[in-house]
Amino acid sequence: MLTLDQLEPYFEEFGMDLDIEKIDQLYKIFQNDLINNTIYIGSVPLVIKPQMSNYQELPELTRYNHNFVHCISRKSDLSGKRYFEPKRANRVHWIKPILENHTDIRIRHFKFKESNGRIRDYFWHEEKEFVVIIEMINAEYFLISTHCVDDHDKYSKRYHCYRRQGI
Repeated sequence: MLTLDQLEPYFEEFGMDLDIEKIDQLYKIFQNDLINNTIYIGSVPLVIKPQMSNYQELPELTRYNHNFVHCISRKSDLSGKRYFEPKRANRVHWIKPILENHTDIRIRHFKFKESNGRIRDYFWHEEKEFVVIIEMINAEYFLISTHCVDDHDKYSKRYHCYRRQGI
């Protein structure tokens, strides 16, 4: 089992091109960590939706689970389309250790009310600048996304606001 102290990018080099061999390796980890085995946050299971990716702008990735593709790609602010992001992909194996160690002092957990009104749980490994986002739906958590944190101040403000006043 990977510990928080062992979190490092999976591949030493990972370019912008879709290297399907590397993506296959990361997908096997994602499957083993999150699809074939259930993670619990407290006593609540994390669910990975079974549907495959349907991002038309990433046709090479339609044979992978939608959540996985969401975790290894990013939506462009300009075009609104998703594109492969190797930095995210190279950290997909961090999801399980961050969630399994969510009570560790290095993981900043907070809830945030999104613009659509949904309340999501953020598990931010501040030192590693990586966040896992989940949402409680009915009695289960669902994986929403993961990403590398570009705006440290934004997450710091959200975390401290939640600690002071809640949602």
